[in-house]
Amino acid sequence: MAKLSETQKNNIVAKWNTGEYNKSQLAKAYKVTEKVIRNIVGLEKPSSVDIVEAQVMLEKYKKSEKSPNEVTAINSAVAHRLKQEFSDDNNRIKIYETTTSIIEKVQTLIENGKAQKATTANIGDGVIESNIIETDLQSADYKNAQETIDKASITLGVNQRHSSSQLSIQNNQTQNTGVKIEWA
Repeated sequence: MAKLSETQKNNIVAKWNTGEYNKSQLAKAYKVTEKVIRNIVGLEKPSSVDIVEAQVMLEKYKKSEKSPNEVTAINSAVAHRLKQEFSDDNNRIKIYETTTSIIEKVQTLIENGKAQKATTANIGDGVIESNIIETDLQSADYKNAQETIDKASITLGVNQRHSSSQLSIQNNQTQNTGVKIEWA
C-alpha cells in the first residue's frame, strides 16, 4: 500500500465533502483501507452536500423550459436574496468587530483603573474651556463595564442568557423518597 501525498489527501477530503462518495468508495479509488480514509476525513459529516445539491438544482433549472419573463423574475429574485444575505452577513461582521473592540477598550480601562473624562468650565464672555482629566474608576464605572461585557457576551453568543433546559423539582408522594429531579 503506497503512502498518500498531501495532494491526494486534500483530494480525498474534497471528494468526501461533496457527499457523493462514501469511505469504502474512496478507499477503493485510492487503493488504501477504509481506516486510512477515516483517519483523513475524521468523523465529520461531508460539509459541501448542500452546495452540490444547489448546483444540481441550478443545472436542472438551466435545462428546464422557462419563459423569458420567468427567467428574468427568477434571476431578479436570486439577486435580491443574495444582496440581502450579503448585507445581513456584513452587518453581523460589523457587530462582531465593534463588540470585540468595545470589549478590548473596557478591558484596558479596567486594567489601568483610570478613565479620561472631559470637563468644561465657563471662563467668561461666552468662552468655554474644556479639559480632559484622568480619574480613578469608581464603582459605578466598574458596574457599567460589567454590564457592557455582559451584553457583549450575549451579542457574541458567548453567554446564553436563557437556557433551553429546565429543572423542575417535585415531591414524590408515592414512594416518599423526598425530591425528584427531572430534566425537560
